[in-house]
Amino acid sequence: MTTVTITEAPLAIEDLLAVVGGARVELDGGTRARIAASRAVVDRALADGEAVYGLTTQVGHGKDTRLTEEQIRGEQRFLVVSHSGGIGPPLPPRSCAPRSPCA
Repeated sequence: MTTVTITEAPLAIEDLLAVVGGARVELDGGTRARIAASRAVVDRALADGEAVYGLTTQVGHGKDTRLTEEQIRGEQRFLVVSHSGGIGPPLPPRSCAPRSPCA
């Protein structure tokens, strides 16, 4: 089985197609470190109660509305779901995997 390693370099179209075709995906050490560093920023903002657009506040017209700790997880899920909509029957995974989540 082919393995595609995600690095800081742009993903080659051949690698993308390999992933769509079922290749295993790994993150290199530098990528894992950058993800961990980014997560630490988010965790600090949450722990400190900072107002962060789209994280601890609503978005758009609600940007000045702070979310409670209980609302944050639901709002994050809502943002993902509300931006992945489509019309019509689900496409086969090979058709849509490079673009967005499939049904």
